[in-house]
Parts: sequence; C-alpha cells; structure tokens
Amino acid sequence: MPNDLIARAQEDGVRFISLQFTDILGTIKSVTIPIGRLETALEQGIWFDGSS
Repeated sequence: MPNDLIARAQEDGVRFISLQFTDILGTIKSVTIPIGRLETALEQGIWFDGSS
C-alpha cells in the first residue's frame, strides 16, 4: 500500500503531506513534510514535537 500511495501522490502532483494528530486535550497538532520524505515517514515513522 505505501508504494501505491506514493505513486498516486506523485501522479497527482502532490508536493507536501500534512500529518496530524490530536493531543490528550483535543488540540490538533501537525507537521508538513515534502513528498520526498513520505516513504521514510511511512516505513520508519516520523518524530515531531507536539508541545506548541
């Protein structure tokens, strides 16, 4: 599935992906990555600071 997702994003000209989660208080936290980092993010995960 990750390969299908990456291929589709490239076909559609997607340049950035927004990753989001909700913290324990219900606040949305997000980080935006370039499409070139998507495969690594899907395979290895991605760390980001949700404190702000």
